[in-house]
Amino acid sequence: MIANWFLLRFFLTGAMLFSISLGVSFFAKDYVRSLAEDFACEHAAKQSERAAANLESQLANPIVAKFLPDRQREKIEAELIEFRRNRIRYVREAVTAGAASAQKLDADVRIADRIAGFKRSIATAFDDTMAALVRDLAIFNSTNVAAFLIAWCLARLDRPRWAVSLTVLSFFLFLATLYATWMYIDQNWFFNILFKSHMGWSYPALIAFYFLYITFENAGDTVRLESERQEGDVGQTPPGGREV
Repeated sequence: MIANWFLLRFFLTGAMLFSISLGVSFFAKDYVRSLAEDFACEHAAKQSERAAANLESQLANPIVAKFLPDRQREKIEAELIEFRRNRIRYVREAVTAGAASAQKLDADVRIADRIAGFKRSIATAFDDTMAALVRDLAIFNSTNVAAFLIAWCLARLDRPRWAVSLTVLSFFLFLATLYATWMYIDQNWFFNILFKSHMGWSYPALIAFYFLYITFENAGDTVRLESERQEGDVGQTPPGGREV
C-alpha cells in the first residue's frame, strides 16, 4: 500500500516535470535556441558549403568571368574568404543580421542578390535545424508525459483481486521510460544535429519495445519459477497423498 502510494506521487511528479519541459520547448524557443545554437550553426555551415561551392564555380566560369566586372568579383570573393576564414562566425552574423544586410554591400543589384541568396541559404539551413530540434524535443517530452500518466493510471486502477498486478506493469513502464530517456540524453547530439538524425517518432516506439520486453521477460521468469515450485511439491508428495 505504501509502495503504491509512493509510485502514484512519483509518476505524477514525473508527468508534471516533463510537462514543464514540454512547455519550455514550445514557449521558450529562444532559450532552447541559445542552448543549441553552436550545433545549429555548425550544421548550417556544413549545409552552406554547397552554396559557397556554387558561387565559386560561377566565378570560375569563363562566360561569367567575361561579363562580371572586377569590382563585383572582388566583393563576392571577399565574402567567400570571410566565410572560409570562420564559418561559424559568418553563419551567426548571417542569421542575426539576415539576408537583407547584403543589400548594404553595394548598390549594384546583381552582386547584392548573389550575396543575399548565399546568406538566405545559410539562414534557411539554420532555421530548419532549429525547427527539427524543437520538434524532436516536443516528441520526447510529450511521450514521457504520456508514459508517466499511463503508469499513474495503471497504479491507480490496480485491485488486489486481479490476476495481473497493474502496479507492477506501471513500474515496468517506468523502467522502460527511464532507460529510453537515458538513451535519448546520452545520444551523440553533435552528430544528430549535424545530420538532422533525430529519434523523432522512434522514441515512443523504443519505450513500447522496452516495456514489452521487460514485461514478457518477467512473465517468463514467473512461469518458470511457478513450474519449478509445482514440480518440487509433486516430488515431495508420496503416492498415498501424505507429504513426507
